[in-house]
Amino acid sequence: MPEDMRTQQVKNLMNKLGRKKWNVRICEKYPHGRGVLTYLGRYLKGGPISNSRIVGIADNKVTFNIGRKKPELITLAIDEFIERLLKHVPKPKAVLVCSYGLYCQNKKDELERCRAFLGQQHIEEPENLEWQDCFKDSNDHPGLCPICGKRLVMTALVKPTSTVSDPISAPLQLPYVKEAA
Repeated sequence: MPEDMRTQQVKNLMNKLGRKKWNVRICEKYPHGRGVLTYLGRYLKGGPISNSRIVGIADNKVTFNIGRKKPELITLAIDEFIERLLKHVPKPKAVLVCSYGLYCQNKKDELERCRAFLGQQHIEEPENLEWQDCFKDSNDHPGLCPICGKRLVMTALVKPTSTVSDPISAPLQLPYVKEAA
C-alpha cells in the first residue's frame, strides 16, 4: 500500500475505479514485436475523423458532429470538407503519438508510486544518445568519407536550381559539419 495513503483511502479509490466503465482487451502474447506495433498503431491513431462523426452526405454537402460532450453539427460543401480533412493528414514520417496518462513526462512520480504499489522495480532512465553515437563502431558513418575514412568537411552549399515542393526530398544539410575556413 502506498505510504501516503491509509487503508480506507485505498478502498475508496478501488471502489471509485470499480464503478468506472473499463474497456479491457486481453490478447495472447505476440511472438514478436511487429504484432504489438500493428495493434497499437491501429488502436492509437485512427483517421482525422471517425466514421461515426459523419452524420450525412446530401446535395454535395457533408454534415458531421464536432461536439465532444453533446452533439454539435456542422455542414460543409464536399470540397471544403475534403480540404479541411486533408489538413489533418500527417506528413510522412511524422511523430503522431506522444505518451499520455501515467507514461506522460510530467507523471513520472505518479508512475513510480504505482510501480511501488504493485511491487515492481524502479526502471532506470536510459541515457540519451546522439545519432552520431550510433555510428561509433561502424565503418558506415555518414560524416566520414567512405573511401579514406576521414571526416567530411563542408566547403560549400550547392543550392537547388529548381524549387523543391516536397521538404522530405530537400537537399541534406548537415549542421554538425563545420564549414572550411
